[in-house]
Amino acid sequence: MEVINASRANLQKVGLQQLNDMFGCMDNFYFAVYQLGYYLPPLGSAPVTADYLVGVSKQSFYCPKREQIVPGGAKCIRKISKVRLYEILLDLSKKKQLQDCGFELNRLPPKQYLLDVIFLLDPNSQIFTLKSKVERDSHQIDFPVQLFDSIDRRVVPEGSGVIFKRTKEQILQDSIKSKQEKISRKQQRLNMLIEEQKKVQKSLQEASDELDGMQVE
Repeated sequence: MEVINASRANLQKVGLQQLNDMFGCMDNFYFAVYQLGYYLPPLGSAPVTADYLVGVSKQSFYCPKREQIVPGGAKCIRKISKVRLYEILLDLSKKKQLQDCGFELNRLPPKQYLLDVIFLLDPNSQIFTLKSKVERDSHQIDFPVQLFDSIDRRVVPEGSGVIFKRTKEQILQDSIKSKQEKISRKQQRLNMLIEEQKKVQKSLQEASDELDGMQVE
């Protein structure tokens, strides 16, 4: 067997039949990688393939260790799709210069797994924190402090309603901000699709190179 020098992991050439004889089934291979301490998606979930597990063990893919994770501990405070969580994870991975996670749009892990990994990378993410009314109330005016003393002496104790309203300028600013956030999300989705396309092209190129090599032999 030919030994390969690699900066991430010690590798050697091994025949496919030899690997099949060694592990016998996917369950054994999964458990072997699991014993290395990685926080893997559940066995049987979409992303767990032989290629994915090899990528994790070779450290070609980013996969946190179990000691860093509290499984099921991350709780999202709002409805959010699995695809959106994947977008957030991709964005965090780029910002922190981590390896690719090894997932694909049609092979995503369970939502809780994505939440756990995102929480590890960014526990203060907006998907985990509920802003207080003061934090959400970004529109402020200069207000006479002495009026706060009269709050306990309401003429109409049960009175409630909208007395102070946003100005037209503030409404316009909110609208612009909302549209900018939508554009940003769409750009993230586009970037994700571009990355998926690159993965497919890379796989096709590798398959083509392998075929060319077989023809030469």
